[in-house]
Amino acid sequence: QLGWLGAKAKTAVPAKPPESKTNEPGMGDDGESCIGRWVSLDEHLRDVSAEAERVALALALEPRLVKALSVAGRWHDVGKAHEAFQTALRKTAGVQIVPDGLQAKSAIDTSRLTYETTSGPRPGFRHELASALAWLQKGESDDLVAYLIAAHHGKVRLSIRSMPNERKPDDEERRFARGVWDDDVLPPIEGLFSDETSLDLGLMQLGEGSWLSRTLALRDQWGPFRLALLETLIRTADWKASEMERHDALVGVNA
Repeated sequence: QLGWLGAKAKTAVPAKPPESKTNEPGMGDDGESCIGRWVSLDEHLRDVSAEAERVALALALEPRLVKALSVAGRWHDVGKAHEAFQTALRKTAGVQIVPDGLQAKSAIDTSRLTYETTSGPRPGFRHELASALAWLQKGESDDLVAYLIAAHHGKVRLSIRSMPNERKPDDEERRFARGVWDDDVLPPIEGLFSDETSLDLGLMQLGEGSWLSRTLALRDQWGPFRLALLETLIRTADWKASEMERHDALVGVNA
């Protein structure tokens, strides 16, 4: 009823803490993608990769981890090339002219994007899941990089599963999770892959080779605290790069 008081406690701890508002964004929020200027996907990927590598070198991490963080930064937002994200970002523009090519950041400051494709809405879409799938499907085998890509918003970690508010495909056999459907296509991305990539959610199935088995192996190899540190580094590199891009907007880079 009271909680652990400790030997020197003088007052009781309330059994239920007072209710407070939280700033934790919902599953479909992506306000960090709206910073006051248009930023191309290629520019943002390069910015985050460079920042992640800079921090990793400053911390004197082993070369393997420096490379993993740099590569994760280069791929972390590849899933923003998805039709659902590009459509949502362009809808924020209103009468503004949207630059050509794939965009990672919007010139409009809004906290929520509305995701949809030509086949209908995609509530709860998570671009980082699409990013991790693309990384693994381009023949890359580093599960640590895949985990860091998927986890950089803290919403996809050890499991890949659908959410209650998601729209289901008409084909009941078609897998779906976090707004990503089997066979969704990412267009070519400069410097990473030159052909369309069809996403495969087979990893969400249980058993050997699944996402769960791979991430549990990472947990056992690196331990939860080192994984948490690496995840924090890639997330803060993303934040830092976004703040630099936001600052560029304030000083009129795109004026």
